[in-house]
Amino acid sequence: MSIIFDNVTFSYKIPSPQDVLHEFSFQVNGGEKLGIFKQSGWGKSTLVKLITGEEKLESGRIIIAGYEKQNWKKMFSNLSILFQEPDKQFVFPNLKDEYEFLTENENNKSRGKKINTTQKMDELARIFEFDLQKYISENRTIFSVSSEERKILQILFTISGEEEYLIMDDPLLYLSEKSQQQFLNYLSEIDKTILILARDKKPLRKVF
Repeated sequence: MSIIFDNVTFSYKIPSPQDVLHEFSFQVNGGEKLGIFKQSGWGKSTLVKLITGEEKLESGRIIIAGYEKQNWKKMFSNLSILFQEPDKQFVFPNLKDEYEFLTENENNKSRGKKINTTQKMDELARIFEFDLQKYISENRTIFSVSSEERKILQILFTISGEEEYLIMDDPLLYLSEKSQQQFLNYLSEIDKTILILARDKKPLRKVF
């Protein structure tokens, strides 16, 4: 299984027609990690918007885990996307509500495995030396934490599931140098199919 962009074409029509992607193709095979590094304005976030359906393909195909974008429910059942801006990721402003929403089905089974989201979140929080349960018990909101704390919470809530495919848009944004290294160490060791979209390749070399 792979992440595949097959001859994808997309352009913005306003204020004037402008090609962002023209017959753009790439493939990330199962278990591989691939980075696309371009400056702002190239279209990295547009790739994410095409996957989520926020923008519509003009031509070409997007295939993830064997499913085309038309079959989005099955595609997203095995895919996590870390958006560039943390605020876009949260469903609830209250962290406790977000946490309970994400962990309410952890006793169910996914692809034959018991989901233990709570344990996975706690393990990842320890990598960041971040006291997740303290933030939950204090009934904090996303508006009461710093930009870096919000980014760490976004990471914990997004990539602690069983999904085998991970797409990240500027994943180091808002993180301190220490937090960046902690996150990069984690990404270099996990066994997932990962696509990273970022402006600067240098700090991400450890992952590839």
